[in-house]
Amino acid sequence: MTVLDFGDCEYHWFAYDLAIAIYHTAQTMKPGPERITGIQQFFSSFIDGYARGNPEITFIAQIDDFINYRHLFSYAYHSVFSDPSQLSSGQLSYLQDMRQSVLDGSSFLGCSLS
Repeated sequence: MTVLDFGDCEYHWFAYDLAIAIYHTAQTMKPGPERITGIQQFFSSFIDGYARGNPEITFIAQIDDFINYRHLFSYAYHSVFSDPSQLSSGQLSYLQDMRQSVLDGSSFLGCSLS
């Protein structure tokens, strides 16, 4: 038996798939200067590996936009489908931080990759 979760299934540009991997990796990193260094190191290694199989990486110039799109999508999704009464104070705070960064137009990563 195989269980499939279709929650994130969609047809999108392949660069968005890469942005999702970078976005969710960045989410696991604690805030601070080490986070930016870690994101940049991960991105560099990730793209180097990707380019070995697909050297056409001209989309890199737009990768920041795709990452911020993922952030906006995640915020919208959780705002619509989360029951605030079922969220912890930490989760509510994280959702509020997401909202504020979307309103401010600030980069989710805190740095530019392109």
